[in-house]
Amino acid sequence: MTARRPPLRLASSVGALTLGGLLVLGFTPLVGEISRRVDAAPPPGPADAIVVLGAGAARDGVLSNQSLRRLVGGLVLYRRGLAPRLVVMGPGYQGGPVEAEVRSTLARDVGIPADAIVVEGGGLTTQHEAALAARRMREWGGRRVSAGARAHRHPGGAGPPVLPRLGTALMGDSLYLLGLVALTSWLVWRGGRRWARLDKAPLRPALVRLLEWAGLTVGFYVLNVLVGFAVVLVLRKLTGSFISMYVNTDATLPLLSAFQAVTFQWWRAESE
Repeated sequence: MTARRPPLRLASSVGALTLGGLLVLGFTPLVGEISRRVDAAPPPGPADAIVVLGAGAARDGVLSNQSLRRLVGGLVLYRRGLAPRLVVMGPGYQGGPVEAEVRSTLARDVGIPADAIVVEGGGLTTQHEAALAARRMREWGGRRVSAGARAHRHPGGAGPPVLPRLGTALMGDSLYLLGLVALTSWLVWRGGRRWARLDKAPLRPALVRLLEWAGLTVGFYVLNVLVGFAVVLVLRKLTGSFISMYVNTDATLPLLSAFQAVTFQWWRAESE
């Protein structure tokens, strides 16, 4: 019988680091502490204009989650009276409506005066949008800009007092999930040993294979993101239309990368 190939060491190491990082981020107060420190930054002050950068929209004109969050942030800043103008940005995506115009319509619908809204849908990148916003500011003689994304900070400057309680609640949920997984793993262990007559010796190599799979998943994800960015740039050049980079950060990409990883892992195993 041909001996199995050993797991890829690099992939196993990356997998161990990845799973360890997920455990730290998901089952410790670290994320809550980082959020508290980030939210401790001073709140936005008065400015000459509030600029809401583009973040993507579907062909039917539905704003992406990030785009809508940025717009809401800009609306909140405007309602606080921090600036007399609201600059909404974002181009048309793949033949769909212009993101800036969709945002302008929503802003008017919630009561923002039309003469306070500036629509700028020509920016194709963040740098391009920044240049367009700077040009607008020079036209008005303004200097200070406030970004809509910062509106989610606590108005008092420090992080919301609910964060420590939220962190405690999340820790409770995390401990429950760890306990649940430990319980079901023990049940499977007992069932496998008693009824399926599984040997305990191969369990350690199986865990190493798990680390290898996690590392391969990270590798495929990084490869997909890098190639995706390159493909978007090429398509922009060839078609002359704007394609959002954010499509490469869709939540389904890690799952598809995991499928690629397990397929490659089994392909390698079957080639032995």
